[in-house]
Parts: sequence; structure tokens; C-alpha cells
Amino acid sequence: MTGVAYRRVNRQYVPMTTAEVWDYIASQKVAFAAFVDGEEYPHVTPVWYVSITGTVYFRATSNKVKAKLADNARVCVTIADGEGFTELRGVVIRGRSRVLADPALIELCSELLDQKYAGLRSRDLGVPDHWLAARDRDSSSMVAVTPERISSWDNSKLNEWTDDAPSAEGDPT
Repeated sequence: MTGVAYRRVNRQYVPMTTAEVWDYIASQKVAFAAFVDGEEYPHVTPVWYVSITGTVYFRATSNKVKAKLADNARVCVTIADGEGFTELRGVVIRGRSRVLADPALIELCSELLDQKYAGLRSRDLGVPDHWLAARDRDSSSMVAVTPERISSWDNSKLNEWTDDAPSAEGDPT
């Protein structure tokens, strides 16, 4: 992960370590990917994803807005969970996205997505066949998100907070 800046969101939070960030990313199911559309409005969409060696991948139907916006674009991906304040934790990834062209990497990502979401996909849950048939006619793209900056917070670690603590990996905020 050379060149990726890791930091806490702001001084009031305790960041995750680099290892905690990637363990957390792997443990969660839904991320929100945000792109800027042609009219300069944010387009935010939930995605199922996998991570492989510091890169996040998600599948997108090729004719959908997110696939069109994702090729060679700036992206912000947010993953967060918790309900009570001391349970809140999350990661914000700012980086670049691109639509993959490598068939072997696309296949690997597809296999990992199928494993991670087994039992949760539309075809696993009795969605009507006519809807599945229409969906199967759509081509899909695989999108890679390469992080440039990662911010994190973990409120379960608030007892570790100090006013002068640096961000994770020593980055000041």
C-alpha cells in the first residue's frame, strides 16, 4: 500500500490501524461508492464488493450510471456500521476507479464476490425468473478502486483517545 495516506477522520476520533482497516473492509458487506456525474452532482450507490491486496472491486451492470461514471474517475467509497455512539466505526476511501479489462482478474473478482455473497444474491432468494432473465441479458463490468487516501474511525477505542494523538500511520490531521 505504498503511497496511500492513512489518517483518522478528525481529531475527535480514534483511527483504525492499517491492518484493522483492511480486516474491517473484508468483514463488511455493503459499501457506498460516490462519483461526480456530468452535471457535477454526486451519484452515490450501494455496492457489494471484495478487496484484494489493498484494492476494492465491485461489479456494475455496464449500462448503469455507476459503471459509466467509474471508468478513470475519482471515487469516494464509504463503509460504516454501528448504532450506538460507542459502536460507530468506518472507513472512507478516496481514490481512483477504473473498469477492468483483464479477464483473469475479472474472473477472480467474480468468484470472490460469489463466495462472499452466497445465499444473498437475487437468484438465491427466489426472485422471479422473468426478472432474472432480463438481468442476465445485461452485460456487467468489474470496477477497481485504488485508494489514494484512507480515513477511519473506531469509537469502540475512544478510551485510547488523546487530544494530541497523531492520525494512524503518523499522519497529522
